[in-house]
Amino acid sequence: MAEAVPRRIGVFSHQEVIGDGLYKIVFLRALRRAFPAAELTWMTTQDTVFARTLAPVTAPLLDRVVEHCGIGATPADFLRRTPDLGRFDLLIDTQALLWRTLQLWRVPHRRFLSAAFLRRGLGGAAVGPHSLDRLFALLEAATGTRAARDLSPLALPPELIAAAEAALPGGASRIAFAPGAGGVVKCWPLDRFIALARLQAERGRQPVFLLGPQEADWRAQIVAEVPGALFPEEHPAFANTLRGPLRAVAVASRCAAGVANDAGPGHMIAASGAPLLSLFGPTSPAKFRPVAARSAVLRAQDHGGREMAAIPLEAAAAALETLLTAEG
Repeated sequence: MAEAVPRRIGVFSHQEVIGDGLYKIVFLRALRRAFPAAELTWMTTQDTVFARTLAPVTAPLLDRVVEHCGIGATPADFLRRTPDLGRFDLLIDTQALLWRTLQLWRVPHRRFLSAAFLRRGLGGAAVGPHSLDRLFALLEAATGTRAARDLSPLALPPELIAAAEAALPGGASRIAFAPGAGGVVKCWPLDRFIALARLQAERGRQPVFLLGPQEADWRAQIVAEVPGALFPEEHPAFANTLRGPLRAVAVASRCAAGVANDAGPGHMIAASGAPLLSLFGPTSPAKFRPVAARSAVLRAQDHGGREMAAIPLEAAAAALETLLTAEG
């Protein structure tokens, strides 16, 4: 007898910040496509951007988001009463810490799949190194079929699209530069970003900068050293729109390509559909690189060191040129 199609599906993770939240949307699309009529609940131990920052784009994909769900905060949670999260036909555990898995298993369910026990993918294939590979291996175990990865740009709210068009009108060739990161160890030197932006300007392309609150002090130097640089997120057209990462996605969607460190803005550029040049130092691109339809990666390790400064300007310029001239 064929297994019944699950009507209530629960997915558990520890948390989502902006970077992993953006690439997990690829998984959410595939999950919704596989189970179009199911009620999908996303549950997290801590915060998730699906509940706020990315809610405008994940709302069509999820029926319910439960933050701080009462599972996985400490091993001692196992001794407490299991929170009432409902009963699931299919319960998917995306994380691999065994004590969290054991706590989740107590939530009523008919079928349980966990990354903690996932050794091989469909047909015995090895699971790839990227975090998204594990998610798709779980989905394929649930369905018994291959799942396609939809890497199309985010479907942004109309007001953000209109604001981006007002801030960056016409069909000019623009390059988005995101020089920031969560820590200085993940930042390619600002003077290299500036030099790369100047080179693009010399080639007739418009440098566009995406700066977060932590990089506000860099603005004056960029203005002084990159004449004509644009900061479109500051445009009045964005005044009454959503703040945060989706603005950057909208801006990047108006650009021919982007350059970013291993940080959230790289995932934003990737989510926009623009080709992305990703710069990596001490972290692993195999596991954490942004998921983009077209991308390239430069690793400091390939240039003699782990520090971001090991990546030469010439290598970045050549890689960006290849992205821009390659066929889409």
